[in-house]
Amino acid sequence: MLLSGNNIPDARINRNDKYCWAYASIGAMLAAISIKSKKVVVPLSKQHLTDCLLEYYPDPTKEAKLKEGETYGSSCSKAYRFAVEQGIAEEESYPYAMRRGTCKCTETMVCDRPADQKLVDLLLVFHC
Repeated sequence: MLLSGNNIPDARINRNDKYCWAYASIGAMLAAISIKSKKVVVPLSKQHLTDCLLEYYPDPTKEAKLKEGETYGSSCSKAYRFAVEQGIAEEESYPYAMRRGTCKCTETMVCDRPADQKLVDLLLVFHC
């Protein structure tokens, strides 16, 4: 899907949603990639970010206070760094479950990484 109309992704964010950083990060990445490439953009997985990013960049103090399936907020800059270092699975192969789970990204999943260094630099300086 080429991002609709003005290259603005669907934002289904609840104000109290601790996953808003994942929505914002994925939305910004998709918009930047769509605008830069002028091509069809495959939706990326917010669930992959919520499940896996916090395993790569843990905060033990916050983790200790969580119940199973809960999460704590993160940042767009960590999400962009994760995208560059690990890649992000496509939404279709790792759909949103509305709760944090165990990281399930496997070697058989397609994990996209921003290839254009200027785009990566742009994403890393963008803060949400």
